[in-house]
Amino acid sequence: MAESGAEVCLLPVSRIRTIMKSSPEISSISQESLFLIGKATELFVRHMAAETLNNSKSKMFLDYSSLAEVVSDNEQLQFLMDIIPKKIKMRDFKAMMARRKKKHAAENETDDDEEEEEEDEVECSH
Repeated sequence: MAESGAEVCLLPVSRIRTIMKSSPEISSISQESLFLIGKATELFVRHMAAETLNNSKSKMFLDYSSLAEVVSDNEQLQFLMDIIPKKIKMRDFKAMMARRKKKHAAENETDDDEEEEEEDEVECSH
């Protein structure tokens, strides 16, 4: 008897088991949980692909930029922003890192000034 689509998980169960076992909190994995995690993952990937295709300029294929755009724009998918960030050019990245470095240096100067003021207050109180 052939199984219906609802009873078949297209993702490899052995890989799902390996990934689940990599978590120290998991002690045992039932066949039912493997199937459910696999099926949920499959449905999630289908949902992301459909969203990306709907929002893509090209309705013929999915590309990374379209996927990153969906992750960035969809509030429910923003937990993936660290994994699927928008692409940026190297010069933009370097400029962003330079701004962060300046901001960090300015924050450290402020912290140093505050520490010096605190030291002055301590010296005056003796």
